[in-house]
Formats: sequence, structure tokens, C-alpha cells
Amino acid sequence: MNRPNYIQNDVSNSAAIDVLIGAAIDARATTLARIQNISEEVLHWQFSKEWNSISCLLEHILCLKDLIKICCIDRRPMTPLEEEVIIPAATMGEYIPELIGKRNLEEYKELLTKNLEEMIEYLKEIEVSNLWTIYETNNNKNNTLWWLYHIIEDEVNHRGQISLLVKLYNFQKNNKQD
Repeated sequence: MNRPNYIQNDVSNSAAIDVLIGAAIDARATTLARIQNISEEVLHWQFSKEWNSISCLLEHILCLKDLIKICCIDRRPMTPLEEEVIIPAATMGEYIPELIGKRNLEEYKELLTKNLEEMIEYLKEIEVSNLWTIYETNNNKNNTLWWLYHIIEDEVNHRGQISLLVKLYNFQKNNKQD
């Protein structure tokens, strides 16, 4: 996926959605470029037992679209099957061991591409009036536009962690004492 250097307008029925779509495309293109040539070992490597691996972070990035759509756009509770799939990747923590090794790099690349395509499609279908409605979750005031922005912001944040993990892996491998 090539990284565009512009945000396209008239993709949806709202300039705000067009900006989100453009930002999502840019964030995902950069994430895909960042993982393009890593090995399977690096993908699943942990710096320390409690740390996320790159694969854990990718699982988290993938689940956010569905979590936000269910909870903030559809505003419905998750089904038991959705909880089983989404909660481990959304929270990581105690679920890290089951997330590591779940998929290979090619699967992640395919899923990240499909995930972006699905997100763009549901962004195009959102009623513009619903973007600005303020509602309360966990004693915080939010609106749908903020949650959609958060999907992108969270990916950019975790992509920074991915870069750090690659550097730590390379540093540890190159400075290993026999």
C-alpha cells in the first residue's frame, strides 16, 4: 500500500469523514510499511515477559475498528463471540501469551488491508449528525467523531511502539554477549 501525500475530498458525505478516511489510509500505509520486512521472529519477540510483541500490537490495532463500531457507533453490547475475539486484543495484559503467535506476518498484512477497507466503508455510511452527538461512557463525555479519531491516534501510538520493539530486538541481537 502506497502512502498518499494528500487527503482526498468528496469520498463521503462529510468533510470530517473525508479527513478521518485520509488519516486512516495514511496511518495504515505507514504501519504496513513499518512491518513490511520484519521476520516472524521479530513479529512475535518480547523484550520482557510482560511486554507486548509486535503481533500483540497488531491484534490490538485490528480489534479497535470493531470495538469502536459496536460500542460507539452501533451503541450496543458485544455478543459473547465478539467479546471472546475483541476483549483479549483490546486489553492485552493478561492475554498477551494467547495473542503471540496467533498469526504470521502475511496474515497481518492481509488483515490490516481488509480492516482498513471495512473501516472506510462504515465511515462512509455514518450519518453526519451522529458524529457530534455527545454521550457519556465511563464517566467521560465523548462523541462518535472523537472515537473515530481515537482509532487512528491509537494506531499511530502503537506504531511507535512497533518501531521501538524492532530497534530493541536489533540492539539486543547485535549486542548479545556469549
